[in-house]
Amino acid sequence: MELNNQSYSHFPNNPFIFKFCFLFIVFFILIFNNNSFWFLSIISPFTHAALISIIYFITENKEALPQSKYQLTNGSGDTHYAWYALLLILIISIIGAICWHYLNRKDKNLSLLHRILTVVIRYYVGFTLFKYGLVKILGLQFNFPSLLSLTEPLSQFSPMGLAWRFMGFSYGYQLTMGIIELFGLLLLFKKTSILGACISLMVSVQVFLINYFFDVPVKMVSTALVIFSLFLLAPNIKQFYRLFFSNQQVMLIRDPTFHSSKKWVNRTLIACKYLIILSCFGFFGFILQRNINSLKTLNKDRSSLYGAYFIPNEEYSKRKHFNIPADWDLLVFQQKNHVFIRDQVGSLKALTIDLDTIKKDLYLSMLKENMLQVHYQKDKDGNLIFTLPQNDTITLRLNKINLDDIDLKTRGFNWIQNFPYNK
Repeated sequence: MELNNQSYSHFPNNPFIFKFCFLFIVFFILIFNNNSFWFLSIISPFTHAALISIIYFITENKEALPQSKYQLTNGSGDTHYAWYALLLILIISIIGAICWHYLNRKDKNLSLLHRILTVVIRYYVGFTLFKYGLVKILGLQFNFPSLLSLTEPLSQFSPMGLAWRFMGFSYGYQLTMGIIELFGLLLLFKKTSILGACISLMVSVQVFLINYFFDVPVKMVSTALVIFSLFLLAPNIKQFYRLFFSNQQVMLIRDPTFHSSKKWVNRTLIACKYLIILSCFGFFGFILQRNINSLKTLNKDRSSLYGAYFIPNEEYSKRKHFNIPADWDLLVFQQKNHVFIRDQVGSLKALTIDLDTIKKDLYLSMLKENMLQVHYQKDKDGNLIFTLPQNDTITLRLNKINLDDIDLKTRGFNWIQNFPYNK
């Protein structure tokens, strides 16, 4: 397979369709930057404020929109605001393409605009995949199931929750996917951009399928990554067909490039390219470091009673002395200031807790007029022993569930399995 140095004018070849694609893609990347270009984050508050003002004006469904002009996301995407914004971008792009087409029919600069658009798409997809690959490699996107997840009935998982726990179980799987996504960096360089577009298409399709079929609220951006990857590969679609289906020798068309007869212009463009790349890498590093610090803070807030506990049958009758409701099934201590209660059907509620680790006192707020106050200690098996402050002869034992000795943690890779270990 050889590369052809010839360039093409613009894609799509129809001038009106190209103008629409140019406007729509530029507006999409401007609005849904997804932290891929740090410098667009500077103007994002202003563009979002303008969009939300327009959306408030044209829609009657104001209750579904953010109350604040800067409360625009849910941590992922696909909000009411995002879909309204996408519709608005679509309408503006159609109107803009019509005006552009009829006011300027000569279309002299479409080839240059196509080169600009191609570079913008390459960098957007490349930076996006690199960012997601990096967080996977560092183990920041998916985590091994927490105590709450391990004690939650499977019937209560959402599709997204099931997918997140499936991928969080295996760091090896997560690492492999992260490394493949890092190959999005190939899009940043012209010589490797076609290979990078092929890899980005495969990766984006996998993410696209997970987001759609597990109801992950990043459908819009994942769809865009697939479409953008196809856009980059589309000029070579005939060459790929001849290669794979006709067994012909083909010459791939290189991505359009910027080249000037003046050396200083070329050097300036190269300097700007690497300035953008390095600054975006620095921005990603800043965000990742902040996420790592947040994770460390979360781990520091782990409860000294960390674990899941249940009241065994032989202790059940003692509940009334401690004023513990009869439907409580599990007490899950994860973070310092809260205890999570699972009832007998698996429903969850969080209660405020105050631990005095020196005096071994536990204060648990259950209702406004009710408070559980006990002394606690751990026995040699890690079980909790509660006693009442006013009567230390009455005790209640809570048995700890050993969640370290479970198949999800102990069963490793096995070459030989005479029977599938599927339970």
